[in-house]
Amino acid sequence: MNEFVLPGLVERRAMLAGELETARARLDRLYADLAAVDAVIRQLDPAYPVDDIQMRQARSPMLGVLKDMSRSVLGMLREAGGPMTIAALADQVMEERALDAASPALRSAVVESIGRAIRHQRDRGVIRQNGKQGRARLWEVAE
Repeated sequence: MNEFVLPGLVERRAMLAGELETARARLDRLYADLAAVDAVIRQLDPAYPVDDIQMRQARSPMLGVLKDMSRSVLGMLREAGGPMTIAALADQVMEERALDAASPALRSAVVESIGRAIRHQRDRGVIRQNGKQGRARLWEVAE
């Protein structure tokens, strides 16, 4: 059994180490950028309390992209003329919004957002499941 498990674990460790190195480099760049901004602030006003500046979290760029997904999904299902899978809806959303279809992370976020929208509309009785296509469920507007 070790001959099958060990290579997978070695590969996983190598991937994690690579991710860690990338994250460490990004962190180093962020610290350097922060120090540069602090230096400019101190040049402009040496008495400015730079250390008292409260940090803010950056908003996710996905927030704007995935906004109003429920309305979009409902509109697509109405116009489709037949039931659609979440994958088909995701393809259409990505095309309509000119999103990078080659990005697995973006596609995953779109699929997840559509899934939430589907569940929300299903729970409200607006859409319903109408069979399956392979393992994927088909969804349509409830009449």
